[in-house]
Amino acid sequence: MEEMQIFLSLSLDFAEINEVLRSLNEGFVKSLEIFVLTLLGAFPLGLIIAFGSMSKIAVIRWFNKFMVWVIRGTPLMLQLIIIYYGPGIILNNNWWGSGSTGRFIAAMIAFILNYACYFSEIYRGGIEGIPKGQYEAGEVLGMTKSQIFFRVVLLQVIKRIIPPMGNEIITLVKDTSLVRVISVYELMWNGQLCVSLVVMLGCIVANAQETAEFTADRPGASTGPAVVGHKVLQLEQGVQYDGDGGAGTFTFSNILLRYGLFPNMELRLGGDGFIYKEDGVSPGFKPAFSGLSVGTKIKCFDGRGAIPAVSVLADFAIPCTASQGFNVDHLAPSLYLLFDNPVCDWLSLGYNVGAEWDGTLPSPTAFAALCLGFGATDSLGCFVESYNYFGRLGNVYAMDFGLNWQVNRKVQLDIAANMDLGNPAQSWAISCGVAWQMNR
Repeated sequence: MEEMQIFLSLSLDFAEINEVLRSLNEGFVKSLEIFVLTLLGAFPLGLIIAFGSMSKIAVIRWFNKFMVWVIRGTPLMLQLIIIYYGPGIILNNNWWGSGSTGRFIAAMIAFILNYACYFSEIYRGGIEGIPKGQYEAGEVLGMTKSQIFFRVVLLQVIKRIIPPMGNEIITLVKDTSLVRVISVYELMWNGQLCVSLVVMLGCIVANAQETAEFTADRPGASTGPAVVGHKVLQLEQGVQYDGDGGAGTFTFSNILLRYGLFPNMELRLGGDGFIYKEDGVSPGFKPAFSGLSVGTKIKCFDGRGAIPAVSVLADFAIPCTASQGFNVDHLAPSLYLLFDNPVCDWLSLGYNVGAEWDGTLPSPTAFAALCLGFGATDSLGCFVESYNYFGRLGNVYAMDFGLNWQVNRKVQLDIAANMDLGNPAQSWAISCGVAWQMNR
């Protein structure tokens, strides 16, 4: 039990899923900040550099062209490393400090400078690609140089530069992941950490499945809080004969499929196939199907000391899936709280409370059960339980008792009997079944 508690404490529960989503959200916001701030800085700076590259002053023109040549000819990753680590290595003075703010500022300077140089060449190509006749036409109309640029040239430049600018903006989205080289925690960094966490927990889950305790929800009316292991598919199949006051109903296929979706959550699919005698219609037996039910069991707390293990079980009977006469008119939910207190190594006390709707009446039938489980040996156990229904149409008080034998780590056999305490001579049943972990 101690190993199981360690495993469950490390399992990927809802709190850890929220932590993963929170980390990814923080990384996404950081990537978005880099993207937006780079565009806001690079658009105007690129235009200034473009004008410098077209300047009539040779020093300014050649300085800008040399800077653009160097920036465009070296990788952005190298520029990030030089801008962040360079001052500390060359000048023995770390301008940026050791905090996340300094790293972010260094990353923004590198990104804005890099993309400004790329944008400047796009601007310059767009401006120099405008025919001279456009400038001459503006001069003929008496426009100043600034009027010619803003009213004639700029609109044509925008039309020409939109496709290459779009390519650079798309590249910027992908380049935001490069800031990880100076430990800026953007989306890809946080995503990689989350993947590493999931892989690590997956290995723990895979390891723990080999030693996880076997758990079955049959036989008996009450249900324990334990869920099947992560990614384990378990089939629980039983047969039952009900006295029914002498008429007799034979359930030949009582099926429950359980799948461990998460370490603390399972999905459930069930249904009963049976034959029964229809009073006053036919002397023979008639086959029927009770309909499908789907649901989930979620383990909320493992239990510690006097505090019980707690789970929530929700089932829904699906309309139009049963035989005629057994169908429900509407979706019929059932909701239960499941508790279990281990008293000692060989004795446990379980109890359930819940509500069941029949799909017709708006008010539910209340359900309560109390179960004592005894471990005779490591593989053989027995139980006795009392379960009760409290509804508008009357109350039912019943009890179950039975044995279960774990044949091996994947299979358990069981046999049980129950009776209605109000009419035990006629309302009774006997059953047997098997629980099999199919892919463990």
